[in-house]
Amino acid sequence: DPATAKQAAPDAYDWDAMIEELAKTQRGVLEAAVGGGYIYISNIEPQNVDNVVSPKTYQDVNDNILQSCTTDTKDIKITVIASSPLVKISDIDQTLTKQNGYFSGTVNYTLTAENIEEVTITLITPDGEEGPSDSCTVNIEVGPTLLNVSFYGAYPNGQTELKKGDTFQISGTTDIPCVGVKVLDYGACQLGTPTFPSTNTFVITVTIADRGVTVQNLSAQVQAKNAAGAYGTIRETNQEGGAVDGIDLIKVNNRGPTFQDIGT
Repeated sequence: DPATAKQAAPDAYDWDAMIEELAKTQRGVLEAAVGGGYIYISNIEPQNVDNVVSPKTYQDVNDNILQSCTTDTKDIKITVIASSPLVKISDIDQTLTKQNGYFSGTVNYTLTAENIEEVTITLITPDGEEGPSDSCTVNIEVGPTLLNVSFYGAYPNGQTELKKGDTFQISGTTDIPCVGVKVLDYGACQLGTPTFPSTNTFVITVTIADRGVTVQNLSAQVQAKNAAGAYGTIRETNQEGGAVDGIDLIKVNNRGPTFQDIGT
């Protein structure tokens, strides 16, 4: 206190310990409320990092218990927290791993519905009976499917090979309208995310990547995106196994010209 020149007494509380005890108390209350056990879905994520699960809403203010989410893929990962290790996810038995006072685990799961699915997890009691359960509403917004995608046009400036920074075109068609695509950092191309007005057909310009100084016949991988931001599955320019230069594959070589002094 500046007026009295007295210092405040040190904080005697162990706040970390208090928070930990509070969490245990909350868990204990929940366990008692459900008659000897608890279980909830804490998170849902895509199995593939190129997909997205967003937005997410939670039942509690601390964002611990997932209530609903939106996914652009049917292949998801479900994270479960429970009071005992045996659980069932849509009739599939799973065993969780023991943590500090609870059990948890992440399980791969493939959604079966087309638009919306209620994913339910159930606790299995030690005597094999079904105990409490929890559900999460999963909205499925799978992105456009590429029906075909290929390189398009001719090599620039009469070239027969492409180097880093050169450009080429890719064309494609989708089953439903798309507003953009993702060109993956793969094969001949650098990462790119061009956008365009809603359409079922498109032609985009891609930038060639540095893939070394030997000639390679390389493909490209593309995903289409809808207006909601959901990407469809990846399709490759040589998806059907074709090897036509300038359509299925393009020649990439980052070796530049060399000069030799031959004297005079």
